[in-house]
Amino acid sequence: MKCSACRDLLSAYAEGTLSHGAAAHVQAHLDGCIGCRTFAEEMMVVEHRLARMSELEPRADFTHLVMAAVARMPAPAPRRSRMMWLGVYDLLAWAVAIMLTATGVLRWKTLAADGGLLLGKFAVSADGLYRVADHFHLTTFALAGGLVEGAVLLLFLYAGRHYLARVQSAIFGAQTT
Repeated sequence: MKCSACRDLLSAYAEGTLSHGAAAHVQAHLDGCIGCRTFAEEMMVVEHRLARMSELEPRADFTHLVMAAVARMPAPAPRRSRMMWLGVYDLLAWAVAIMLTATGVLRWKTLAADGGLLLGKFAVSADGLYRVADHFHLTTFALAGGLVEGAVLLLFLYAGRHYLARVQSAIFGAQTT
């Protein structure tokens, strides 16, 4: 038995909830390993000390003292400057987009046409892949792959929702209700 496995089982061993075979393995390891035996003895000392301790109670005026300390704290500065910088960024981005369009560097019609062409190619490719999969009777595997991709997308959306909420609170500050 490895030391890490033995240490994971020590609590159950001390409580007597291990099976007879597992308890024998732990005991055999403790008999041969000084490090784990020392760890087990230290763990037992800590558990005995914790069992003898009485429950800790805060002072009667604890809440009053904490609230008084909170009242003495300075009020946080308003975070209006972040909103102003977002507005400045938005105006600057639009100015750059208008300037690039006016000089001919950015061509909206070409971008829209190329995007439509790309989507059309994807549709033709998807149709061709479906026909090949159907010919070889692989539609079940294709459906399973689509379900896996959908599940991964949902996981990304779930994680993104939590991440974006943190970004929003970092940008706009904590919202109070």
